[in-house]
Amino acid sequence: MGRRSIIYIGLAPDNVEDPAHPGVYLNNSYVEKRVIATEIEVSIMNTSSSDSTNETITYGNPLSFNINNYILKHKHNIRYVRYQDGNKWSITKMIQNSRTMTVYLGGAYNG
Repeated sequence: MGRRSIIYIGLAPDNVEDPAHPGVYLNNSYVEKRVIATEIEVSIMNTSSSDSTNETITYGNPLSFNINNYILKHKHNIRYVRYQDGNKWSITKMIQNSRTMTVYLGGAYNG
C-alpha cells in the first residue's frame, strides 16, 4: 500500500447563492477537515498545449481516506485538497465506497 499523509479537505458548506444575482454567492467561507490519507500511486504530470502559454501541472495522485459524518454530509461541497507543501489542489474525480473516499487531484485550486 502507498504512503500515508495528513491532508486537509476544503469544503464550502455554507455557500448560498444570492437570489437577486445568480452566480454570486453570499458566503464563501471554507472549512478544512484534517484526515489521514493513503497515496494509491504517485505521478506528477506536466502538460502543455499549443492553446496555452503556461504549462499546466496536474497531480495524478489518487488519495484514499476514511470519511467522518461531517465530510459524508457535505461531500458535494468539497472544493479542494490541501496536500503536503500546503498548496491547494482541485479535485477532478471522487469515488465513495461505504466509509472511504478516493479523490483524484488535478491542477492548482484557484477558488
